[in-house]
Parts: sequence; C-alpha cells; structure tokens
Amino acid sequence: MSLSRPLLLMLPLAFGLIAPAAASAAPAMSTIWQETSLDLDACVKQAELALHDAGMTKNAQTLRESVYGEQGLYTGSIRCLSGKSIVFIVVAGPRQDRASQFVSALKSKF
Repeated sequence: MSLSRPLLLMLPLAFGLIAPAAASAAPAMSTIWQETSLDLDACVKQAELALHDAGMTKNAQTLRESVYGEQGLYTGSIRCLSGKSIVFIVVAGPRQDRASQFVSALKSKF
C-alpha cells in the first residue's frame, strides 16, 4: 500500500499541529514561600484550614509536615518547615493564572 503524494506532503503538517498540543499538556505550577512564626502543629492546622477554605478538599491528606488537597484539575500542597520558620505553598493545574489565584488564596491564610 502506498500513500499518495498529497497525503505524504500533509503528514509533516499534521504532526506539526499535534506535537505542540501534546507538549502543552504539562501542568502549570505556581509556588511561593513565606516566613512563619507558627510551630509545626499550628502550621499544619492552618494549612488544613487554608486548603479547606480554598475548596481543595478532594483527596485531602495530612502528613507530618505537609497537607495536600485537590479541587477539580488543581492540586495544592502546603509544607510547614517550622524548623526553618518557612511555609512553602505549591499549586499545579492546567492554567497558570488559576494556579496563581489558588496560591494567593492559600498564602492569605498565613
């Protein structure tokens, strides 16, 4: 089976249009850190509250220093590094502007 010449000429164009779409599928991430005077227990409780208030309650999980949650296609994480007096906030999802909005909302709770 052989391909016609017009079809052969269109293949590079088709792959050129598909490849950028696949490359853009990577999540957008927004991060920020700030200093905190909270001890570890208080920081983790505040992180749980912040994620809950932002609606990131799906698959919520609290580990020793970190709290995670999801809302739709967005995943948020707050890590309390109280030994260094730092809170680190990360949100990943399909749109950078929305990930940044989530980060701002979470940061405002500290």
